[in-house]
Amino acid sequence: AAPVASAPAPVVAPVAPPPAPGPAPFPVAGSDRPRPRPAKSPLRTDEPSADAALAAGWNRARGGLGWVRFGLLFVALLGFVELGKAVYAAKVAPLPTGNGAEWVSIEGVVNSAREGALELPKEQLLNLACYGAPLVLGLLCVAFGRLVASGAPRASGARGLFGLSCLFTLGWFALLVCALWFQDAQPLVSRYTAIGFLIAFPLAEFLFLVALAGCGLALKRPGAAKAVGLFGFLLALAAVAGTIGWELYARYERPPVLTAEHRLAETGALAGVWSVLVLAYRRAAGVVRTAAREFVESVEDQSATGA
Repeated sequence: AAPVASAPAPVVAPVAPPPAPGPAPFPVAGSDRPRPRPAKSPLRTDEPSADAALAAGWNRARGGLGWVRFGLLFVALLGFVELGKAVYAAKVAPLPTGNGAEWVSIEGVVNSAREGALELPKEQLLNLACYGAPLVLGLLCVAFGRLVASGAPRASGARGLFGLSCLFTLGWFALLVCALWFQDAQPLVSRYTAIGFLIAFPLAEFLFLVALAGCGLALKRPGAAKAVGLFGFLLALAAVAGTIGWELYARYERPPVLTAEHRLAETGALAGVWSVLVLAYRRAAGVVRTAAREFVESVEDQSATGA
């Protein structure tokens, strides 16, 4: 039998590979489709975290408040000047008086025969030395501390307040110097600069205290607001004692001729009130400084644990 021929196999056409996907089209202006962003590499560690940035700001605030607290120690000495003078006059010898040219004489400036020079007797020179040295040292420390504390985190709301407080602190000191310098030569200039001092001084302290309260709230430390409120309460009591209380004392209790014992008692009371106010001020700054230090230490502990 003849062999049966097999049917030819069907020819299958080759299938072309799918085309490669093209680049993603740019979003049309006004389209709701967001533009894709490149994913950040998880290996990048050069960008600081949010907590690290906050810790850096609170560390600057902590350092600035430390300078403020150190400067307040010099400010506390101002309240003991009159007490020291009273003790010296009662126990050692009378305070020096007379022409100040025997101590200090600067040609054309202080205790000089040239017209326009300041004439400072020994009493004023003594006050200038006793009050001027601690005032300048305390002012420099406080102003520098407030400037450094202005690096606090922006979220606290205290950065600008600390900076303005530093500016007004330097301003009231310049106005005070001008008021004292032109007191005899140009009374009108001295009067206006004294008015400027009475405006700038309480404004600088108000801004600083508000900044302290803001830092306390940002650090979740309500004790800062309580410390600021306590200082304000004590300041109000001191104002009442220095006005109404002093008037009543001078009318009914103060003798017409002061003895050494009465002078010691008055200056001692003044030193005590001043010390209480300065300590309350330092405590308000210390509460915020402690809270800032604890925050910085907690962030450092977290970083060390994560590492």
